[in-house]
Amino acid sequence: MNVRTLRWCTLAGPVFTLLFAIGFWPIARFMPPPAPWLTPAQLGLLFTEHATRIRLGLQIVVIGSALYFPFVGAISVVIRHIEGRYHPLAYTQLAAGTGSALVFIFPLMNLQSALYRAERPPVIMQAISDCSWIPFVGLLAVPMVQNFCLAAAIFADQSAEPLFPRWSAYFNVWVGLSFIPASLLPFVHSGPVAWNGVLSWYLGAVAFFAWIVVMTVLMLRAIQALPQRDAELVA
Repeated sequence: MNVRTLRWCTLAGPVFTLLFAIGFWPIARFMPPPAPWLTPAQLGLLFTEHATRIRLGLQIVVIGSALYFPFVGAISVVIRHIEGRYHPLAYTQLAAGTGSALVFIFPLMNLQSALYRAERPPVIMQAISDCSWIPFVGLLAVPMVQNFCLAAAIFADQSAEPLFPRWSAYFNVWVGLSFIPASLLPFVHSGPVAWNGVLSWYLGAVAFFAWIVVMTVLMLRAIQALPQRDAELVA
């Protein structure tokens, strides 16, 4: 893989972030998501009255989520370079990153299913909504593995000029730990750890998208240094 391809794959991350923000915020207006304590009637009214814009916003997010794949792939290439001949962390990060993208795609398509037939009884729409938001916000183990693998690879880079600064390993650990409050969301319907709460939703979202911004900058620097470390890798 050449340097230009790696750069384009890395820049797919910020584009994914932009599309996610546009689809979720001004269009679907799911910042934050609908509260879990809404009654079936309230949720059904929300979905039926605003079905078109919600569908459009979610579809933008789903399409944009595909750009997370090349971003994750680029990170795995750099991790593989750090690890050398044997690179289990690179493969694990790739698998976890792929799973993280699917955590976006499948729950949001479930919401599209709820909107697809507005004549459904509200209680069914509420059930589909629960089956969407609980995994969307609460499947913390998958992105945590991705962050911890990246942190482990950064710590393992003992070269004179590491591809990633050491502080970024601690940053990745913090991002992974920031998802832990969401593990409590299946037990509550309101409060800071509910799926729309300050700890489950806002902390996780801020940490995740800050991670994309930080890793984009660090990846571009690392890619620039790759030819000096191993010209054959990017030939």
